[in-house]
Amino acid sequence: MGTVHPGDGVAGHGLPTTGLTGETPSNFFRTYKLNRAAELLKSGKYTVAEVADKCGFSTQSHFSVVFKKQFGVTPTEYKE
Repeated sequence: MGTVHPGDGVAGHGLPTTGLTGETPSNFFRTYKLNRAAELLKSGKYTVAEVADKCGFSTQSHFSVVFKKQFGVTPTEYKE
């Protein structure tokens, strides 16, 4: 293994930090969680607060902000 330089990849192994998806890990997981949240909201079985909790968002307000940024509507509007 040669010299490791900043930006060479994850843990210096030459792996791209954007992986196979072209997204950073945090963006990938946020998108995954939001898509799962959208499915749960559409199911009609859970409140917005329950969906936020089930999908790992620390607060309902943070969930609402990132959901609206992703989908263009609030979780409540999406659920209707």
